[in-house]
Amino acid sequence: MRRVGRTAGRWEAVFVASFSFVGTAGAQSHAALIIRNNHEIPYAGAIEMPVSLPDGAYRNGNATARVDNGFARMFASLNAGSSLRLVRSGNSANNNSRIETFSGPFEVSSEAGRLRIQHQGNAIGSIEFGLVVVPGTTGSADNALTSFEPLGSSWTRAIDGTLRSSAKVSGYDVTLSASPYGGGSIDMKVKVARTSAALGPAYLALVRRVITASANDAQLRFNGRKMKGGDSPSTWDRDFWYTRGVDWISWRSKGLSFIAVNGFAPVPTIKRDTAWVEGSHFYVWEKTRQRADTTWLISEIAGPNADQAKSRYMPVTPYAAVREGDTVSLKWRLGMAQSPAGTWPESQLRAFAGYRTVSKAGNDVTVSLGVPSVSFGTSYFPYSTLAENFDYYRTPGLNSEAFWPTSPTMWKNWRVFEPRMRSDMLIIRSMGFENLRLHHLELLRTLPPADAFAFLDFIMDSARQLGLHVLVDSEGPADWITGVLSRYSDVVTRVELENEILIGGIMPGDPGRWTSLYRAAKTAAPTAQVFFTGAGNNAMFARLLDLGVPFDRVGLHAYKHGPQWIEAYSSHVLGSGGYASDIGKPMTIGEFNWKDLTRMSPESRRPLVAKIYETVLAPHAVPELFEFQFQESLTFNAAVAGSNSRHYEPLGLDRRPKPEGLDLMTTIRKYGSPTAPVRELPITVAETRFRDDRAGAAFVITNETKRILRLTITPLAYDGLRSRLTSARSVTLSPGASTRATVALDLTGEKRAGTYHHFIRADYDARSAYGWGVAANQGIPQFNSRSILGDRVLYPQGLDVVNSVDWKRPIVVAFGAKAAVLELESAYQLATTLQSATGRAVRVSSVDDLPDSISTSGLVVLVGTPSSNAMIPAMKLAGTPGSRPEAGVIWLNSANGHQSLVLGGPDAKAVEAAVVELELRFWPNAKDATMRITGMEPGAALGHRAGGDAVDPP
Repeated sequence: MRRVGRTAGRWEAVFVASFSFVGTAGAQSHAALIIRNNHEIPYAGAIEMPVSLPDGAYRNGNATARVDNGFARMFASLNAGSSLRLVRSGNSANNNSRIETFSGPFEVSSEAGRLRIQHQGNAIGSIEFGLVVVPGTTGSADNALTSFEPLGSSWTRAIDGTLRSSAKVSGYDVTLSASPYGGGSIDMKVKVARTSAALGPAYLALVRRVITASANDAQLRFNGRKMKGGDSPSTWDRDFWYTRGVDWISWRSKGLSFIAVNGFAPVPTIKRDTAWVEGSHFYVWEKTRQRADTTWLISEIAGPNADQAKSRYMPVTPYAAVREGDTVSLKWRLGMAQSPAGTWPESQLRAFAGYRTVSKAGNDVTVSLGVPSVSFGTSYFPYSTLAENFDYYRTPGLNSEAFWPTSPTMWKNWRVFEPRMRSDMLIIRSMGFENLRLHHLELLRTLPPADAFAFLDFIMDSARQLGLHVLVDSEGPADWITGVLSRYSDVVTRVELENEILIGGIMPGDPGRWTSLYRAAKTAAPTAQVFFTGAGNNAMFARLLDLGVPFDRVGLHAYKHGPQWIEAYSSHVLGSGGYASDIGKPMTIGEFNWKDLTRMSPESRRPLVAKIYETVLAPHAVPELFEFQFQESLTFNAAVAGSNSRHYEPLGLDRRPKPEGLDLMTTIRKYGSPTAPVRELPITVAETRFRDDRAGAAFVITNETKRILRLTITPLAYDGLRSRLTSARSVTLSPGASTRATVALDLTGEKRAGTYHHFIRADYDARSAYGWGVAANQGIPQFNSRSILGDRVLYPQGLDVVNSVDWKRPIVVAFGAKAAVLELESAYQLATTLQSATGRAVRVSSVDDLPDSISTSGLVVLVGTPSSNAMIPAMKLAGTPGSRPEAGVIWLNSANGHQSLVLGGPDAKAVEAAVVELELRFWPNAKDATMRITGMEPGAALGHRAGGDAVDPP
């Protein structure tokens, strides 16, 4: 999340260069090639990957792979979650093995410039290629059909069966290679290289005409959604920025199934003034048309994109001409099968276009299709997120109204927050996170170096003790990067330079600066992987390669905008995972969460959020994911930077898990490593409540491994809480067995109302598993007797009306169906502070989503104006004679057993004033309040703006 504030032929070369290859002469006789399918669906199809293995044939029964010049090729059949081990049995001189590897019922030959396909000796189809160039800004996919002319160039066949061809068209060199597999696949690579200067904008598309007799039953997957028919739709959604259209199209012809699968090809960047920016799209757009026996496959390199061109954040240039010297590298598969499984199309997409890795252990090389598990992380940066801003008043010394501020005044006394941070770090580990992201670490440069490093010593040591790896994202200068990484090189494993910097393009001074920062980081922490991040605009990485800027990973920040077309995020992550695989690098999603679901009810939002995470992770294309961010925060000024789209954090301000947070923990356990402690030794702790400052909490520890575990159990608690184990510390658990016990909890110190957190640590096999318990000390808000904002807020029933509210009722904060952004943000802010101050779960939703049970027996806090919130009567918000007409109003209705507290006014600013008035009368007394410790200073609404622009994070 931002704080306010050439590609010619390179991908193949980079991929090969990322591995070291072993020649035949130095080979070990027992070298093995392992093919692993990490997907939950079977896969049958071609595989081609670079491997550091001796040349020759590798066999396992009837399965044979061929390694030549550092590349392994085979046609494999793998069950879901299975692997195949092949052992070398031939050498590069054994040409018969080549025939054996690629033979089968399907054959491909060339004739008159086209490829012909046969099945068991019978002709079943043909493929022709063409490059369509339409000058100007009117070309479209329909022009691609009418303007199509076959390249007509001849094909030559290499000794390994690969077919190659080339042609020159309208200032472009087109080179093609086709790898046929007799088992049922033709894998194509096509390069379109600009060889002359562009004369202006133009429509540009590589077109394939596939003819199969009696084509029928066409289906396609369009940006993740399956549809019937052979014509790709023209519909548009904002999330299509990050995708490319048709992922695959399938059809039937004479008893055979066909599928065309596209890779994810970034469109080359262009120069706008002096900056490298996006071309026509992020990816080459894939479109289809089917006319009788002909299926048209259209890879649109430059063309229309009117909707994204309007974006102020990530705009494109429709019909952007490819620059002289630039190359577009495309790949495409035509698969054929007699009776494929129902999952065949999805498996072809994932294995061909998705995430693929190569690893080596000893003499064995493993090719993995999809990731076996996901390593999860969260963004936690208390040097920013513990500050508070209520517009009228804020944490003293806060330096920004927007995302992300810090307060040197507050943070020089950071040790007072140490107990809270210790609990936070344990919550992070207990949730199942393995990685911690320190966001915008350069914010600490506002502190004296000794203070900054004292805090970092604490946070890094905590991470080290908990077994957490740290991702640092920071700006420079180089000596800051070097100073941090050299000090913590044992725990920092990832470094993101200049947070999501590639979203905005590449400016003239960027390559030199980034190269310098990269080298400084690698010198200080040689084992850490250093990278940059975009938003799926991966052509920026291709441009970095051409500019000579080094990086170790492909970084992606992704947020799902709105409830529509969730399926698009399957294609989104496959795109970045596939591109990273193509250039031989791993991929990290450094920020992920949902957006624009904020107005939805908790009941309707929760399954959508679960579906979003499932959609992103099910393709097994994401090895590493950091959700953003850990907890609700009061740092940004809602009147300046409220965005109507956030509040996606899994935890509340009091660290109580939201419903979505509970689902996230389930997701982590589903997709995380099987050997992670949260899966091997899950610990569940029942929620409890204090009575007379004491409570007991039951917990269960289960051995989910297949071995006997000997445990040492330790209770942990901080921040005003003490815990004691009431049973044996040492326990032996057989596989599948559980142990049940309790801890005794005691409040210490001030014993304020609120939510407290405690933990169970179970040590086993030199590892530690953690369980997290929530203990509520329920109470009522403690109000100051005086007004905070004076005549800006009216109390028609008197200042003491707040003490007439029954705060022990179930509480819901309800905004209007037509709430302005500031009203919505004010409602969320009030709900999270009330929950923190009372130790009770507080619901926030639209008045349209009020549960009947709370409406009748609960406390309904109504936020809004009479025009935005239908439950607020206008007559009750009338001011008294001589009062400010723009004042907010606080008014209590207790008629007929119902109780509602109105926080309203004539406009959104008055509503905010009423909410802030109520909050600042109780919040400085609340357990979790920073202001209780630091005091407060006048804010922007009182004429003391701290600076910082409004921001709309991606």
